[in-house]
Amino acid sequence: IDGENAGDENSSYTYLQSNTNLDFGEGISNLTPYNCQPSVGLKRGDPVRLAKSVEEVKPYSNLCGLVALAREENTQDRMDAILEGIKKA
Repeated sequence: IDGENAGDENSSYTYLQSNTNLDFGEGISNLTPYNCQPSVGLKRGDPVRLAKSVEEVKPYSNLCGLVALAREENTQDRMDAILEGIKKA
């Protein structure tokens, strides 16, 4: 989803089948124990660093903070509640 359409009620996103993360951009996303490949060996509490290659991240991990909702959940009240939760985290 490009920045112009992000947040539009009619915007949608579909993962394409791939062995690599198609949303990857070098040096943009932090590696976490949840989005990195096991071969990276990152554990909770390890220092944060940016992903340098697509081989470091899982194919379908969320790298740029996309929050996706089912169509029936895509209401202003629901989005406000989710945003509040994100701010608390």
